[in-house]
Formats: sequence, C-alpha cells, structure tokens
Amino acid sequence: MRVELTENHRVFSRLGFTIVNTGSHEGYDRPTDFLLRKPISLSADS
Repeated sequence: MRVELTENHRVFSRLGFTIVNTGSHEGYDRPTDFLLRKPISLSADS
C-alpha cells in the first residue's frame, strides 16, 4: 500500500490489517510503501 494514500490506511486498519514492514522505491530515502498483514482463522467452524 502506498504511504501517501492515508484514507486507505484507515480502511485497511478497520478491516483488521496491520503494517508489518515498510519499503521504498529506488531513489527514495524514506518509506514509500507498507506491507500489510491480516490474521485469518483456519478453524473448521467458519
């Protein structure tokens, strides 16, 4: 997810995603993207 898309941060956070890492495109000295992860349940009850 792009760092600049702040509204997307709120949406994905409400959906249960968390930031687990940052990255940056070539030529940038600051983070330009986030890696998100969401836990899932593998139970047979779902």
